[in-house]
Amino acid sequence: MPATTQVCPHCLTQPLLWSGCAAALPYSGPWPALIASFKYQGEVGLARAFAQHMRQQPSVQHILNRVDSLVPVPLSRDKLRLRGYNQSQWLAHQLSAERTLPEALLRVRDTPAQAGLSLAERQHNLNNAITWNPKQAMRLQGQRLALVDDVMTSGSTLSACAQALWQAGAAQVDCLVLARAGLSHAPQSGATP
Repeated sequence: MPATTQVCPHCLTQPLLWSGCAAALPYSGPWPALIASFKYQGEVGLARAFAQHMRQQPSVQHILNRVDSLVPVPLSRDKLRLRGYNQSQWLAHQLSAERTLPEALLRVRDTPAQAGLSLAERQHNLNNAITWNPKQAMRLQGQRLALVDDVMTSGSTLSACAQALWQAGAAQVDCLVLARAGLSHAPQSGATP
């Protein structure tokens, strides 16, 4: 699938909290069902194939080559207990196990699911919900970090995570996502969806 540069209207009007963002897939066609199986039905074996597909995208590889560590988007304790795993952590581990910081961020407040919320509701939903882990301070300060998530819709979750990493003293924050909603093709690195 050819990559094209596309920028969402919201990103044109709001300050961005990351340097670059790369998505491997559009969140359409067969991908939503496969991602749902991975995310909600325990099909963690898909993480390896998804990560391999991500690494094959030049935009993803560009970010992987320029960061020190990967930071998975955290789940709340309740969601982690219910699911039994964090799908973003599985993706990060498959992308680069030795560079993954699984507990760099903490979701300190359980939030309702983002699906079905407006942009303003999504942003409000995440207020003070994500913070950096003080036990990981030395591994975050001055580092070039890439957030890893399965699906990007509005970017609200990634923005909340990026803000926490900046507060921890990160030198750079990028984003790597498996799929991006609302795009027909995966965006190029640096073109923030």
